[in-house]
Amino acid sequence: MSVTTSLPFELGIQILLPKDYHTDTFKGRLDLFQRLGFSKVELNIVQPEKTDPDRLIALLNDHGLSMSNFASGATANAEGLSLSAQDEILRAKSVQRLAELIDFTKKFEAGIILGFIKGNPARREDGEQQLNKSFSELLPKVEAAQTPLILEATNRYESKVANALEDTVKIIDKYGSPHLHILPDTYHMNIEERSYLGSLATYLDHFKSILVSDKNSHFPGLGCLYFSELVRLLMAIDFEGTLS
Repeated sequence: MSVTTSLPFELGIQILLPKDYHTDTFKGRLDLFQRLGFSKVELNIVQPEKTDPDRLIALLNDHGLSMSNFASGATANAEGLSLSAQDEILRAKSVQRLAELIDFTKKFEAGIILGFIKGNPARREDGEQQLNKSFSELLPKVEAAQTPLILEATNRYESKVANALEDTVKIIDKYGSPHLHILPDTYHMNIEERSYLGSLATYLDHFKSILVSDKNSHFPGLGCLYFSELVRLLMAIDFEGTLS
């Protein structure tokens, strides 16, 4: 079975890279993604230093795929990282780890999603201050590697920083860097935005990819969001990024 699409943007899917990613089982999954019309993957890799980038790139290419973004959530969760931590030792550790992830990710010419790794501080003001400090320290590395950092807007129950798209844009805009983006996610936007379609149109220039999940955080169509409206909007505003 193969599926073709006339959509003007690329389709991606976010998955966890298994330790045994050279098995026929995982290769079969990649075959399925290709047949369904996906061209991009966003990979969670718990221990990227144990992954050979060249072999992984070749494997993805063999299936017509490439990595659009490195999803840092699995690494951050496993190692307890937080870029907004009040504990300076933990924050510094998180900055250093993200610098290492930049070195890994630049080989894929991909961005790094900052969702879980941004942390969940006790107070929003303190968290934003620490997050800004982390961005300031990382920016020279980001500019040199030209590896985008993509700050995900997540709902208030998961983090007290970078919730609505407007909040998230304000955090990155002060740096004026073309390598700092935001990441809208329809699940979180359903909680935080008055109109998620309107917010997407307003901040179109600040993102190159969108995460799409339903109101219950499952795959599109397994909840009650109307994704046909989203697709029509993205086509109307000439979105040319990746829908994952």
